[in-house]
Amino acid sequence: MDMGIAQNVMCVLDKAGFATSDWCNVRPRSFDLATRKEDLLILMKVLFNIDHLTRGTADEMRYLARRLVGAPLMVGEMARNIPLESGVVYHRHNVPAVNVETLHDYLVEGVPPMIYAAPGGFYVNISGDVLRDARTDVGMSIGDLASRIGASRRSIRKYEQEGMDASIDTAMQLEEVLQRLLVSPIDLLSIPTDMESTSEEADISSMPMLDKDVIEQLSMMGFDVLTTKRSPFRAVSSDKGGNILTGISRYTKVMIKRARIVSSISNIIRTDAVFVVDKSARKTSIGSTVLIKHDEFDRVGGADELIELIRDRRPVRREDENQ
Repeated sequence: MDMGIAQNVMCVLDKAGFATSDWCNVRPRSFDLATRKEDLLILMKVLFNIDHLTRGTADEMRYLARRLVGAPLMVGEMARNIPLESGVVYHRHNVPAVNVETLHDYLVEGVPPMIYAAPGGFYVNISGDVLRDARTDVGMSIGDLASRIGASRRSIRKYEQEGMDASIDTAMQLEEVLQRLLVSPIDLLSIPTDMESTSEEADISSMPMLDKDVIEQLSMMGFDVLTTKRSPFRAVSSDKGGNILTGISRYTKVMIKRARIVSSISNIIRTDAVFVVDKSARKTSIGSTVLIKHDEFDRVGGADELIELIRDRRPVRREDENQ
């Protein structure tokens, strides 16, 4: 991670009024920080070259964003050894990526990007309904419009019926002929929905015995458990009461570091956090991350009892005091 980009990102988020977690300075990591403003949650990845995002990291980032009702976003500077263009959205493994200037325009100035990069160049999204209404308002047929901009009737029909994306030149010609704004802004912070639920199912047979035992017990309690490989927590355990960031670990200095990071993340996400550890700790919590010894966890009777135990031990957070 390039610290120069990271500092610039933090400056933009602060100016835009976002609260941010600590940086996830442990490896591997699917996202670098969680940031929130009101109901808008972003899991953000910062890479100098966005081509370095791997499929596995992107998938986990998107699964977590969907489970936590947030948006995945990458900020970088280069792609294929070329600087990212301002005002342009790039995608790597279905994660949107922008440079710092575009992030600033979007979050601080309220100016959404209109252009996205794809094989072959830059494109825009044309609103099919607006295009059709504009054409009929000026009394122009599909053939007339196609002839005016040097396109085929089939292309114009697809623009109108399917909202087919167009090159920047084509969009500019259409807008000039019809005297109407046709390009739709890009929703940079959408929650992922185009993912098969079966892809979230992990093979726990190869996990360490402690991890396997805890995950199986969480499932038996009735939690829907999304396991992770690249996050400071081992899973997100969900039930009707919400999500719990769940760590499973031996009690070590590294675990303490992870628990502090998870505490910071959970405060931004507004959820509970717990680490199941292999032996007794001097404290019952690290920040807002609750610690539960494995043999004590084994005696928990169900989801409601676990949630009650976590909330009994969790230190009072600022937002709790204000309720």
